[in-house]
Amino acid sequence: MKGGVIVPGANASSYIVTADGIGDYTLRVTDVNGCTNTSNQISITDSVSGRVFVYPNPNTGVFQVRYYSIVNNTNLPRGINIYDARGKRVSTLGYSINAAYQRMDVDLSKYGTGVYWLEVVDVSGNRLAVGRVEVIR
Repeated sequence: MKGGVIVPGANASSYIVTADGIGDYTLRVTDVNGCTNTSNQISITDSVSGRVFVYPNPNTGVFQVRYYSIVNNTNLPRGINIYDARGKRVSTLGYSINAAYQRMDVDLSKYGTGVYWLEVVDVSGNRLAVGRVEVIR
């Protein structure tokens, strides 16, 4: 359970938590006799990283970008500028951020294959991080 609510699909012997799963977890087990027990709570937290994460990479032009945002800086807009291998800006995207590693979806499927550079920027356009993504077909 996450925050006291049953997690859909979490009924196997293991459960993988992604950046979207940050929170407090407990495990409730019911045996064949109907006896139930709940584990102690464990907290899955984030860790500060100045890196930009791009997944999947390489991809077909559709991918996600994640960048750490401190708690008191999460309600500010974020931007992503994308440049082709020649340095030409091909896209500028904006996002509202309300979580530390909030997912920012990108679709470059209308652009050609190749290597693209992306920069994550703050509300003032200041560069926060730079990453690379490869689009293949």
